[in-house]
Amino acid sequence: MRAAVVFLLCLLLSAPAFAAERFRFDNIETLDAMQKYIRRNFPPGSAREDLHKAFVLQGRGSLRHHPSQKNVEKYLYDINLCKYYVWRWNISADFDPDGKLIQAYVNGLPVFPNAPVKKPSDFSSSSGGKTRLSRMSRDWPQATKGAKQVYYMLLDMDGNDMTIEDQSLVGMGPSRADPANFGQLVKYSEIDPWRSIFDDDLADDVYDYKGDCRKADAQYLSKTIMEPQHGVLK
Repeated sequence: MRAAVVFLLCLLLSAPAFAAERFRFDNIETLDAMQKYIRRNFPPGSAREDLHKAFVLQGRGSLRHHPSQKNVEKYLYDINLCKYYVWRWNISADFDPDGKLIQAYVNGLPVFPNAPVKKPSDFSSSSGGKTRLSRMSRDWPQATKGAKQVYYMLLDMDGNDMTIEDQSLVGMGPSRADPANFGQLVKYSEIDPWRSIFDDDLADDVYDYKGDCRKADAQYLSKTIMEPQHGVLK
């Protein structure tokens, strides 16, 4: 009996931090908070299964594998912020062949400063030829009161939309998942589109904001929505 109790205590002490409390994307409000959560719970070397438990099984994020790179995947979770803006969590991860975490990214921004980073094409290396720089948009029809489109600039080194490894983008977005306070604008520079908030991949669902929309409605009532507040570039 005593041996069983000791064994149970060892299991509890060795369990990942997220096991004590169910992970929910809606409980994390800012980019900085998500970065800190990942650093605290999933340092480099963490098992792929542990990230799945938090972001897919508990958080109900949509798992998507990279179309051409092995051991690279992402977890998408979209929140409709009272129909003013659709906030996207795009958590992506690079694993080694044994399924151990090498680097994680929050909306394309690397989490671990001392870990290897897979960089997309560099804007400064563009030398003409087939290189194409385009103004693009990502549609969010659910944002009927605000930003139904968000804009960004896309660099494609070979001018072929089907090859995504040579693409990178520049765009802007909010820093807070709060319809009444979007925080400061975040500039995304030289970001892999597949890892970004502008990514065209569809999540399994767009979830409603769990907070109170009345504050946001009162703030924007009888006012024209200022598009830069919603990360829109024109």
